[in-house]
Amino acid sequence: MVVRAMTTLRWPNDLWTPVDPVSAGVADAEAVAVRRGLASGYTPVMSVRRVLLPPRASLETLADEAVQAFARQAGGAERLQLALAEPGGGAPGLSQLLGARTRVLGRDYDLRQLDGLVGDTQEDGSIAVLRLTAACLADQLPVVGPEFTSVLTSLSAGERSQS
Repeated sequence: MVVRAMTTLRWPNDLWTPVDPVSAGVADAEAVAVRRGLASGYTPVMSVRRVLLPPRASLETLADEAVQAFARQAGGAERLQLALAEPGGGAPGLSQLLGARTRVLGRDYDLRQLDGLVGDTQEDGSIAVLRLTAACLADQLPVVGPEFTSVLTSLSAGERSQS
């Protein structure tokens, strides 16, 4: 099974700086960027990963795994929102917003993680998925959220282009 690589990935603006995924601690990502220009002492991070789900697997499984991974990293997390795209209009899709409170070096953080999954069902029934993730503070969400959405809406996951 051959899945086409992302043809174009555009970060939302020049405040997002691409960084090496390994040095950013996101070794399994294909692309990572950090956002400058937000006061608060926390640097938002956005990453893109590619996953191939077997036939009959669901995007919800990946979403649940993301909740569990975020909970492990932050010491607990909850899903605040979940939205599914209907596959009848094109590619299957899912987005979710997660929340967590954590304490690092004596400082409390109210974190948010945005996940966007864009799938393309392949001829064999498997699903090629691009997973876009952004992590930021809750008070940074009004800025990072729309920037995340602009990247998410530009992604296509599979060999076929979306109509």
